[in-house]
Amino acid sequence: MAGNTSAFLWLMLLLKATWAQQLNQWDQTIFGIGGSPGHWGDNMVDKDPSTFAEVAFTPGQGYQFALLLNFARQYQGLYIQSSGDFITDYYVNAQRYQLGFPIVGRVCGATSNFTLVTFTSPEGSPFIYTDSLFITVKATLGTTAIINEVYPIYAGDTIFYPNNSLPVTNLTAPCPGEPTPTTPPTPSSTPAFTPTYTFPPGPTQTIPGHPNATLNRWKDGLNSNGVSILPIILANPSEDSPSPEPAMTDYNFSTYFTQETATFTFLFNDDLAYEGLYIQSLPDDYITAISVDGGWPVDWTIGRVSGATSEWTVVRFVDKQGNPAAVTTGAFYFRIDGTLNGRIQIVDIYPIYAGDMIADL
Repeated sequence: MAGNTSAFLWLMLLLKATWAQQLNQWDQTIFGIGGSPGHWGDNMVDKDPSTFAEVAFTPGQGYQFALLLNFARQYQGLYIQSSGDFITDYYVNAQRYQLGFPIVGRVCGATSNFTLVTFTSPEGSPFIYTDSLFITVKATLGTTAIINEVYPIYAGDTIFYPNNSLPVTNLTAPCPGEPTPTTPPTPSSTPAFTPTYTFPPGPTQTIPGHPNATLNRWKDGLNSNGVSILPIILANPSEDSPSPEPAMTDYNFSTYFTQETATFTFLFNDDLAYEGLYIQSLPDDYITAISVDGGWPVDWTIGRVSGATSEWTVVRFVDKQGNPAAVTTGAFYFRIDGTLNGRIQIVDIYPIYAGDMIADL
């Protein structure tokens, strides 16, 4: 791994000696989401720059890492350390209560592996009050996206400027020369999706043509603490998406969600046991390959599908040994590895709870 060379370790010793006053530690427990088994997102916040979160990266597709905090506070920005074929272009979204997930910072054309991203709120403030941060990688020097460590910059800190990236004047505009997807997306003028069937009323539904495939609703009751356990969906919508991300869980065959990057996350306020998921995408641009990470901690791929041939897909879950099993989890981290025509367009995702019969599609 190029990120663990002696030169890299020497650089980190230099960073610790020279910038110690700038490199804060997180003052709370942080959950890092993203990466791959063995190189999961918690490595981004473990105070050890020799560990890393890593995932295979397709130029132009984008990949989203997430930092989930236990409480909100104010930040001026982040220092992000990559390695190997390091990250050159990325942007950061911040969750703002009842105000969505605006882009608050962007880095373009980084020329070294240690970058600074400063924040700007939609109102023009240099501070963001948030409890969740999302780092979407758009370009690297190679075919992997690697983050060794993320350091917070708190309000009032003195900021060190490495001056190793291009100036960014428009947070929502792509970086200059940002790679385009390897498979061009369908033009936004594509006619609106019209379903060939409707979701009938009643508590129990099935997949058309598969009477044994029960479509459960997400359990939207309250847990013992009175907290709703409906999924909190963290996703990057495409600019021409016809509906917001709740379309993925609205039990409506006529709505769908267009996702910009290859990854998105479902978070829950309670753990439940699942045996899998039914995923419905558009019939003219369905998902052909998908992987789902989960468990607790979220550190292994609990389900994977490749070579799907229709809009309906069943993802069966496995334990760490690869055996079919119900998996107890409070999060699903999705990665779309292939679609029919290059666009990620999801109609609905349905849970398969422990004990349910799973239908072959």
